[in-house]
Amino acid sequence: MSSLTVSHISVSFGAFQAVREVSFDVPSGGSIGLVGESGSGKTTVARAVAGLHPADSGEILMDGRVLPSRRARAQRRAIQMVYQDPYTSLNPRMTVRQILSELLRFHRIVPKSQVRVRCAELMEMVRLSESSLDAYPSQFSGGQRQRIALARALAVEPSVLVADEPTSALDASVQASVIELLVQLQRDLGLTLLFVSHDLGVVNALCESVVVMRAGEVVEASSAADFFAGPTQPYSRELLAAVPRLPGTRK
Repeated sequence: MSSLTVSHISVSFGAFQAVREVSFDVPSGGSIGLVGESGSGKTTVARAVAGLHPADSGEILMDGRVLPSRRARAQRRAIQMVYQDPYTSLNPRMTVRQILSELLRFHRIVPKSQVRVRCAELMEMVRLSESSLDAYPSQFSGGQRQRIALARALAVEPSVLVADEPTSALDASVQASVIELLVQLQRDLGLTLLFVSHDLGVVNALCESVVVMRAGEVVEASSAADFFAGPTQPYSRELLAAVPRLPGTRK
């Protein structure tokens, strides 16, 4: 388990400043929901945390240590990202076994003799059968592909999982099962979770704290209990009014 601190980061794309002075903390093994409408800057923050886009200023720290803009292999392993569309993030020309085996060998997670066994364990972890390993991404449903994307992220044994809208493309019943899986994985593996979403219903099911973003800035931050009992900002109240109900998924 690792703590995560985002301290006054700003991120630009050319002349456009997408994120301004964003700060929040996630305790070791904790979960935070980063929410807001499209274009609010939440995905940009997630990508900066995962080391995929450098911040112009500010710091990102894991366990109190500043992460550099160019991260070492171990630092890249420690923070893994799960994307909204697993189909575009999975190599369509590789079987699931090849995708996972490549990661396990490159990062030397297990001895070569144990790669096959570890692949099967990862499938079990995300509730897919071992026979799934020899299929290609196109042969799975959207929910199954998202489970494979989770298995790929978990293959390198991260401390922090950054999930960017991982359930938004799924229908309600599949969405609920993926949420329940994320809750279990976080608990069983002690993961620190940064969950990006525009859907406060999902955040309510998963997260202990909520950070609301608008136009690249944080407008509200509080515990989930306080936030869902009554947000302090009008914009947050507008978001909360649109919350769908997902029965059986509250922590």
